[in-house]
Amino acid sequence: MNARLTSAALGDAVDIAAWYDRRQAGLGDQFLAAVEAFGHRIEVSPRVCGRVSRGPRGREVREGILRRFPFILVYEVTANELLIVDISHARSKRRPWRRRLNTP
Repeated sequence: MNARLTSAALGDAVDIAAWYDRRQAGLGDQFLAAVEAFGHRIEVSPRVCGRVSRGPRGREVREGILRRFPFILVYEVTANELLIVDISHARSKRRPWRRRLNTP
């Protein structure tokens, strides 16, 4: 099973990496590598992370935290793929993953 980022999640990743690069050169690349490693980890074991609280019925939506960076990735397990729909800071109250579930 392959993991892929939605266009919104990819935009999140690029914006966050740019922010880290402004703080320290090369740190954005390390962030992107952590996102890629997370994708590989869930490809091997899609249910390694816990389900989101009050997730939509009939859909398997899970979330996990990145190693080394305080960001939560929300992904949906489908029959064909793992779809990463959101990357948010762990302390953020904003969680747009519900709106993004139906966006390609």
